[in-house]
Amino acid sequence: MDIAKDRIDEAVESDIDILLTECPFCVGNLADSVKKEKTNMKVLDIIDYIATKI
Repeated sequence: MDIAKDRIDEAVESDIDILLTECPFCVGNLADSVKKEKTNMKVLDIIDYIATKI
């Protein structure tokens, strides 16, 4: 989970609201880290995100 925490920290520093990934395992790990870090960031599968935009 340290890698996921590092990615969340980088995203927070970059002022990112939505973090996209194509890896289902990563979605879960990153979402868990978002909850632990208590950020308002969303973690989404890239295909799900694209589907909401078309």
